[in-house]
Amino acid sequence: MGFPLCSAASASDFGSTLTNREPRLTDTVYELALVALVTSPAYHKDLLSAVKSWPRTIYSALPVISAIEPQLKTSSVTDTLKEALAELYLIDGQYESAFSLFADLLKPDVFDFIEKHNLHDAINGKEIENQKLKLEHVQLLH
Repeated sequence: MGFPLCSAASASDFGSTLTNREPRLTDTVYELALVALVTSPAYHKDLLSAVKSWPRTIYSALPVISAIEPQLKTSSVTDTLKEALAELYLIDGQYESAFSLFADLLKPDVFDFIEKHNLHDAINGKEIENQKLKLEHVQLLH
């Protein structure tokens, strides 16, 4: 980032302060804080928490998505980062992309997700069956 607003450590510490602030800050400030949390696996839980709890109207998901997507091909990718990306895809209305990550993470409610967002036509039946078998296998192990 050319002009870092804050370090990742301070971004995770003051996330709730940022969102409760009046008057509201610009979208860019919230986006920078979220992007700062992408930089280290140690902050991915904070990122997921922020994505799930911050009001969707105070930032745009696209800049954060753009910061996360390159991370998917690195050794620093975590399941928590994937889940945060899936949640951001939901915010942005990219339901098929969100489904792909939720299925990859073997989320047990992935079939409810397909129903809720009417993804039957968009999802290959074979892919769903493979995920169903994986989910059943995981459930048998527990």
